[in-house]
Amino acid sequence: MKDEDDPFLAVVDFLSGKDKRAVDFGLKLESLYVSVMSNLYMIAYLLLSSLALLMLSSSFMIASENDSLRSMGALLHVFAGLSFLCHQLPYRSFIFDGVPMAVCARDTGIYLGAILGFATVLRDENPPLFRKMIFPLACALPIGLDGVTQTVLLLRESNNVLRLITGLIFSFGLLAYLGNRLLLSWYPDFKSRVLDFRAIVPDLAVVAFVIWLMFSTAADNLDFDYLSRSEAIQLAKYEVGIAEPEAAKAYYIPSKSPISIVADPHEGASNDLIVSDVRSSEWAKDLVDIFTGDKSVNYTYGDRPTTEFISEIAEREHKFGVWAVALLEEEPRRERAPYISEGRGKYAYIDALNHEIIEVKTH
Repeated sequence: MKDEDDPFLAVVDFLSGKDKRAVDFGLKLESLYVSVMSNLYMIAYLLLSSLALLMLSSSFMIASENDSLRSMGALLHVFAGLSFLCHQLPYRSFIFDGVPMAVCARDTGIYLGAILGFATVLRDENPPLFRKMIFPLACALPIGLDGVTQTVLLLRESNNVLRLITGLIFSFGLLAYLGNRLLLSWYPDFKSRVLDFRAIVPDLAVVAFVIWLMFSTAADNLDFDYLSRSEAIQLAKYEVGIAEPEAAKAYYIPSKSPISIVADPHEGASNDLIVSDVRSSEWAKDLVDIFTGDKSVNYTYGDRPTTEFISEIAEREHKFGVWAVALLEEEPRRERAPYISEGRGKYAYIDALNHEIIEVKTH
């Protein structure tokens, strides 16, 4: 019997790679592995980028009168605060029509820079500098200087444009380096594998399904009537007893903002009436005490529905977003303050989740 006719020797040759079929099989297996891993990285990038962009647009959703959009925006906005993604200081955030973005200006830049930085791996050619360690280190210098002189040394207060730019530069440099230095060294043909039509369509479908599953599951378990801007104004008019004020404006206070405002060593935006109200309010100070452990609040979940449990937390802590409604004696002028610096009238603070009037102040 010849060696090639011996089944045992044939198996040994195949496993040792001497057989051409073994070589072809190994190459196909390696190619499959590279394709799977490349597309897993792409799915992760698309998913995280989509969630980041949704979070950045959540302020527009909260301002919407559409119930579904507002609920989705509130979920993202509250998650950003309660998960410690950001301090949510309103005067360090971009504010659109009275609603601050879910994360501050620096974090906004970090998210956008990360999306753009990783996207460089999809270009045909990038500068060699992207693959050198000096690149992310240099990109970290501006955010380091801006952050240390502001937060650690307390020498100055930065501004939102500078925070946005330094955050963007930092994360762009880091993700561009990691993508070009590491990912492309592992998978040199990453772009061709993930941008192929047969690959990108399933990747997008997976991302869309995961996002739909997340929000549909949340909607099924969290059946809340999140207060809209117009509803907050109407409720304030009714409760305060001013049916026809000269002007009525509603401003949104994110979930983490009260804690951060009270704890801010700079005492920023001290000229803003709403920020000053929050800083001096007992309910915001209670939130800080609960957060630091100086005050204990006990909850029993038991067999209660999730909605009921969260409603109790909202009633006792007011940490799922607050509408500040200003019922003014005159139309306010265009503001440079985060919310409003001048405006005589009544200011009603309303829990956006359970529609409770927390307090009413007069200015």
